Amino acid sequence: MLTEYEINLSACVDVIKESLIKILLSSLILLTPLILYAIFSPKVYSSSIIVAPVDEVQGGGLSAISSQLGSIASLTGLSLGSQSNEIQLAIETMKSKKFISSVVDKYKLKPFVMAAKNFSYETGIAYDSSVFNDADLTWKRDVDFPLSPEPNDVEVWEEFLKLFKIENDEDAGLVKITFNTISPYFSEKLPQIFIDEINDYMRKEKVAEAKQSIVYLSEQLEKTDVPEMEKVFYQLIEEQMKNSMLAEVRKEYVFKIIDPSYEPYKYNLKSKIILVVVGLLFSFFLVTFYFLFINRSKLILNK
Repeated sequence: MLTEYEINLSACVDVIKESLIKILLSSLILLTPLILYAIFSPKVYSSSIIVAPVDEVQGGGLSAISSQLGSIASLTGLSLGSQSNEIQLAIETMKSKKFISSVVDKYKLKPFVMAAKNFSYETGIAYDSSVFNDADLTWKRDVDFPLSPEPNDVEVWEEFLKLFKIENDEDAGLVKITFNTISPYFSEKLPQIFIDEINDYMRKEKVAEAKQSIVYLSEQLEKTDVPEMEKVFYQLIEEQMKNSMLAEVRKEYVFKIIDPSYEPYKYNLKSKIILVVVGLLFSFFLVTFYFLFINRSKLILNK
């Protein structure tokens, strides 16, 4: 015959009160490695840049006539997407392997992303000598096949994603990009680099797309003898030419800087505090559960 049990809550409280000092001391002992990690781990510096989407990213006129030409444009294979779609595309592009790899290669960031160990104002960046030798610029990683001593693009991309976050406030129409690195210099420069590069990347994409559209529309124009359709094609070609010319001359094509990044003079202590507080709560509940478990005979009553 099975016996039913119930927990005596007042007994639980009594056990916790009786063992409170032991629980606190045990929690602190469990927390010690985490505290040591927080103390001796590299300082992290944070810097943010705030940007706003440039008005009429699509080029102005094309979005203005989208209600009139939407059905025709869709038939010809053109996209009259909204500005919000363009901004979301830019944000997702900034997270992509292709874009991040191009930035890392252009600015030679691979050693910093994969091997930077510490930073001081006196000596600069210190690299992990078991990973990268900054004296002769060689990679020293001891890894198994198919990996090689020099990290590949996927490895770099995975590590780079940990350095930044993007916050898109659609209500305010602002985008905030924050970099957290061990170097105040890189924390300041990387947000600006990202905005410059995404503007340039999206501008080149738009120019190439517009030129392809002009060629396609011109071919379709030659195939039609309907005056109304000819007028529509001429309008679409004109708008694509405007798009191309505007993209060529506008440096801030997708994002306009509202508040530039700065070189932080204080490291980010908040993340370490959160780590310790979360660790303290976890260890406290874990130890409390342990003391309740070893005193379970006092807590369970036969029903």
